[in-house]
Amino acid sequence: MAVTLETIAKWLDEEGIKYEKVNDRLRVVYETDCWESLALHCYLSEDGKWLIIYTEFDSITDDSSEEQNRKMTGLLQLNYRLPGVKFQMDDELGIGLSTEYDTVSVSKDELITGINTLLEAADALDKEVLSPEEVVSEALKELEEAISEEEVPPPPEPTCETCDQPLTWIAQYKRWYCKKCGKYGSATLPPP
Repeated sequence: MAVTLETIAKWLDEEGIKYEKVNDRLRVVYETDCWESLALHCYLSEDGKWLIIYTEFDSITDDSSEEQNRKMTGLLQLNYRLPGVKFQMDDELGIGLSTEYDTVSVSKDELITGINTLLEAADALDKEVLSPEEVVSEALKELEEAISEEEVPPPPEPTCETCDQPLTWIAQYKRWYCKKCGKYGSATLPPP
């Protein structure tokens, strides 16, 4: 027996996922780190054979053509990288990513997996395509933190030019002194 929209609503209820029914679709809105809100639509194909879960990227069609092309290219790249995710243009919802399941064999677990896959795709789209400057600055920040956490060895103490023994700092004269030779090192040597 094929799954119905009511069955999907029941599964969402069981998982505690809030949704609203909009015409013949269930609309789930997520708050994510990357998106203020991201809407996923769950609906059945016209012939009733497929359960489709579709992301709604509102902002993609609102930008200049160059920016829109960059976003569409990013969506296409995700389409090829993520198994079961397709790039799609929907007359009502615009450009987005979707995943679909046979309504005869789909399970609640597959529905939840599909939703999670599209949420991951949305985060990847934002991090890798829409905000590349942020990705670069985050990587630089991580590198700086890693470098600052490394122990920097202290500079080696200067040695005597004559006997090659370590020099001693004499604070009163602000100079390095060799106790073995009884003479001061070069005045150009930096203080400790």
